[in-house]
Amino acid sequence: MITGWWQSDRLFCLAVGLVGRWMVVFGAAVALLTFGSVFIAGARLAWPVYFVPLLPLASLLLALNPAARRWSDG
Repeated sequence: MITGWWQSDRLFCLAVGLVGRWMVVFGAAVALLTFGSVFIAGARLAWPVYFVPLLPLASLLLALNPAARRWSDG
């Protein structure tokens, strides 16, 4: 896909090819910080909500995995 779009949209290709993995890391970190701020505020939550941070945490760990780096760097 990226090779076919290189002539028409270089910025998109650079964003996907170079910083896509870091966008996942940044987004997961923001999600975890946002969820953490709920606890600082002292909100009471239902017990299933405590499992919500597992999704961004899993994304963060998978994006930082060396195999993901090798895959995204080509």
